[in-house]
Amino acid sequence: MKKNSLLVVIAILSVFLVGIGTSYAIYGVPDDVPGQDLVWPIMCAKNVGAPNSLNTNWAIADVIGGTPDNNGNVATMACVVKDIKSVPVFDFGYVWTPLDVVVDNCEALVATMTSNSQTALVQKINGVDYYEGYIQCTQTTGQLDDNEIANRFMNNIYLVDPPLGFASGFNGPSLEDGAAAFGASTFLGENSDTVQVTAGRIFARYYLNNAAANSWDWWILLMGRNQYNTINVSSTRVLNGQVCDEAEHCQSVIIPIPNELNIISVADVLPGAPLITTFPRAGFAEFTINESGTRNLIGGTGSFSLVGTANNPTLASIPYYSMYGWSYERAQAGSVLANFDVVHPIFRTYCSGGPSGAGASDNLTNCICTGNGC
Repeated sequence: MKKNSLLVVIAILSVFLVGIGTSYAIYGVPDDVPGQDLVWPIMCAKNVGAPNSLNTNWAIADVIGGTPDNNGNVATMACVVKDIKSVPVFDFGYVWTPLDVVVDNCEALVATMTSNSQTALVQKINGVDYYEGYIQCTQTTGQLDDNEIANRFMNNIYLVDPPLGFASGFNGPSLEDGAAAFGASTFLGENSDTVQVTAGRIFARYYLNNAAANSWDWWILLMGRNQYNTINVSSTRVLNGQVCDEAEHCQSVIIPIPNELNIISVADVLPGAPLITTFPRAGFAEFTINESGTRNLIGGTGSFSLVGTANNPTLASIPYYSMYGWSYERAQAGSVLANFDVVHPIFRTYCSGGPSGAGASDNLTNCICTGNGC
C-alpha cells in the first residue's frame, strides 16, 4: 500500500447529457464494475469512543496490472475530500504498483489535515459530532484511453466500529471511463460524465431496534449537486413521500435534502401514530425527489419545479445529476456479540417518466424529455 500527498487542484466531475453505451457495463445504473475514477462518502467519530468509534475504511484495488513505470508504479490518483456542501477541504493522492491494493480510512486521513479542514467536516447526528464528507479520486496516470482497460479500480467500503462489534460494507461508486472537468459543481456522472446514475423515486428500508445511543438507521444520500441556489436561481430540494411500517400503516413526510451529502437520522424524521411506535420499529419509505424555486428571467421572475434528478426539460442551466444512496442500520442489542448492523443500497426508479404519450414509464431510456410534450 502506498499513499503520497499530492497538493493538487482536482479535476471536477460534471455532466450534461444522458445516454447508454458499451457492452461491458450498463451506464446510468449503479452496477458494480471497475471504474476509472471513484467517489464515496466518509464518516468517522470526532471523539473516538464517546459514544462510539465509527470509522469508514476503504480498499481500492488495481484490477488491471500492466507494465510499471521506472518507479515501479502503474497508476496514480489525485483525490480531494469535500464537505457535505461539496466545498474542497483537503487534497491528497494514491499510487499503485501492478495489482496493488491501497488501504486507508477516515480517522487516519482526518488526522493528517489542518484543524481548519477538520472543523469544516464536523457535523452532528443525534447530538454526536462526526467528521462527514465525501472523497473524489481522479486517475492521473496509467491507462486512460476510452475503453474497458481504462476502468482499472474497484473500491470496497467498510463502516466499522470494532469496540462495539459493528462492521458492514458496500461497494464504492465507480465512474466508468472517468469524469470530465466543468464548472464549479460536481454531478458524479460516468462514461466521461455523459451519463448520470439518476433517480426519480427512491425506496428505503428502515429498522430501529431500540432507543439505545448506538442503535440507529441513517439514510445516506450522495447527490450530484447541492440544491440549486445561485445568483439567478434559488430552490429548495426535498424528499416528498410516505413512511410505512410493517403493519401497513403509512404517514406522509417531507425531508429536506439541501446538500451534496445528506445523512438523515431516521429516528429524527419517523412519524408517530398511526405508525407503530413500539420497538423494534421497522418498515420502508418511498419518496419522490422534488426541487422547486424561482429563476430570474428577462422581464421578471419565473417559478420552476423539478421531479427527480433527470427531469428539467425547460431549465437547460440546471443540469441532470446522479444520486447514490444507502440505508445504514445498526442495532445495539445488549452485548458486543449480540450487536448487528447492515448497509442496504437504496432502491430507485430512474426518472419520473418519459415524454407525454410515452406511457410515463420509469425505464432509463425514457428519462429525458426532449419533444414538444415536455
